[in-house]
Amino acid sequence: MRKFGVLVDMAVPVALYYAFTGLGGSQRAGLLAAAAGSAALAVVAAVRSRRLVALPVVMALGALLSLAAGLVSGSDRLLLVREALVGIPLGLVFVATAFTGDPVLAAVYRAVLVKNAEQDTLWTNGLAKGAWLRGRLRTMTITWGLVGVAGSLAQVVAAYRLPVSTAVWVTNLIVPAIIVTACVLCGPSVSRIRASLQDCRP
Repeated sequence: MRKFGVLVDMAVPVALYYAFTGLGGSQRAGLLAAAAGSAALAVVAAVRSRRLVALPVVMALGALLSLAAGLVSGSDRLLLVREALVGIPLGLVFVATAFTGDPVLAAVYRAVLVKNAEQDTLWTNGLAKGAWLRGRLRTMTITWGLVGVAGSLAQVVAAYRLPVSTAVWVTNLIVPAIIVTACVLCGPSVSRIRASLQDCRP
């Protein structure tokens, strides 16, 4: 398992987008850079693991879809929902992976919560033998996925129902709202896992 793989898959395309636009590039150039970065990550992950990794593929497809839609329509409102074009399929991927043996957020929480070799062993054994850790990771992954989908749909509604000048800042507030909401809902499970790791017992 790539310990920081999910963090990289999400951070690289976002960083590329804001780097290009921050340096004076157009939104379309930023989206193209984000798509290229995600595509590169997908290829590297596939080569290393010898299988297709869903997250970078979804990020690349979302950026390309947003770019294509913007080129065709030139719509300001469509550009406002570019995050939603990634957020909706990404949230669905989160939910889908929750029902596999490797929930997509397992790598994120492992990177954040595991502090030493003893805790790493406990984490590995919890995934392999115990239902307590798998169940909590599944619940948290589903929570993040559903909150992400709901937030993305809210972005679409705001972009097309509000004046553009208002929708610009409203849609930008939705992403942090998604993060805060999911963190609050997952807080009890995170605390339980952290306590178990600190005690070195499931």
